Amino acid sequence: MMKNGKLFRVIEQNCFDTKLRLKDMDTAKVNVQCISTVPVMFSYWAKPEHTEEISRFVNDDILAQCQIAPDRLVPLGTLPMNDIPRAIQVGVRKIFIK
Repeated sequence: MMKNGKLFRVIEQNCFDTKLRLKDMDTAKVNVQCISTVPVMFSYWAKPEHTEEISRFVNDDILAQCQIAPDRLVPLGTLPMNDIPRAIQVGVRKIFIK
């Protein structure tokens, strides 16, 4: 992960490779795991007019990951918390895996 052209944080492959995450879960004997974003993607740094789009993008990715193994991966989305009216709009968007 880069910030202002400099290395900010190393992200391990199991943070974005769902099949590897499931393999690691098997190795650790973990049956179910909640999938959420990393704190830096909570988007407190973003302009309020952009945070709804960022939240939807992140939440759609979380949902897509969880649909790979819905019996083992549970989504926990994010909200645009620096814009409360938008947070409410995003919050009422229901995500169901069936």
